[in-house]
Parts: sequence; C-alpha cells; structure tokens
Amino acid sequence: MFTRDQVASKIREWLEAEKWKLSEFRDANFQLAYKIVLSSGREIYVGLEKSVERVTIQNTLLIPPDVKKIYRLSPNKYKFLDELKVYLMQMGVSTEIYPSFEELESINIANFIYFDGFSRNKLIHEIYKLADATDLVMIMWKKFTESHLPSDQQKY
Repeated sequence: MFTRDQVASKIREWLEAEKWKLSEFRDANFQLAYKIVLSSGREIYVGLEKSVERVTIQNTLLIPPDVKKIYRLSPNKYKFLDELKVYLMQMGVSTEIYPSFEELESINIANFIYFDGFSRNKLIHEIYKLADATDLVMIMWKKFTESHLPSDQQKY
C-alpha cells in the first residue's frame, strides 16, 4: 500500500505523463488538488483528501438559470433525475444533487480511490469514467430541455 506522500507524488507524475493541462489549487479539505483539462477539453478535478486515505475524482455541473426555470416548472423533473441517477449508478459514479431535487442548482459527480486500491491504471480509468459521466449528464440535460421546446423546435 502507498503512503500519503507516495500517493501525492504519483498523482502528479501520472497526470503529467498523460500530457493533460494541469493546474494546482487550494482547498481546505484536500492536501493537494488539481484541475485537469483532458485533451477533449473536458475539465475534471482530482484531490488527495486530508481526513481520509483516498483520492477523489469529481466534477460539479452548475445548472444555468434558464434551465433551472424549465426544470422547476417541469412535471417530469423527478423522472429526469431518477433516470440520470440510475445511469450514473450503473457507471459506478457517486451523485449528489444540490441543494435538493426541488431546487436544483448543481449536480456533483465523483469517484473515489482508497490507498489500498491506488494504481496508475485505476486513477486514469476513473478520470476517463468521470469524463464520460459528465458527458452523459450534458446529453441528458440537452434532451430534457429540448423536450420542453415547442414541437417544431425539437431536434430528436
């Protein structure tokens, strides 16, 4: 099993080896935290937690004001979030809705790697999985908002 210092060192080494754009930032809950920009342009955040021996890979998707309005008025909002949650669970991605299902402001998706399962393969795999999960959320949002347009403006 890796020590905390070894994990910190390996995260940076392996992320740099992928040739992704990498910027370090400060967060009170993390010993170290990076914003990664993948070659696709997708942003993912990776952090080494202070209080638990694990690495967190996450992304928070903020809901634009116009979409929030559509969401609040939609009779299908619970169905949409239930379906989204099921798809993300099938991918093995943790999901948190803020502040609530009724007043949706953001969706936080995350994966975790505990030190006893830490490897380069696991880290890179979880980053790509979270990027795919982010794309899934965006695709489902697009379908949800388009379904509320007048029928002559719908694209599916």
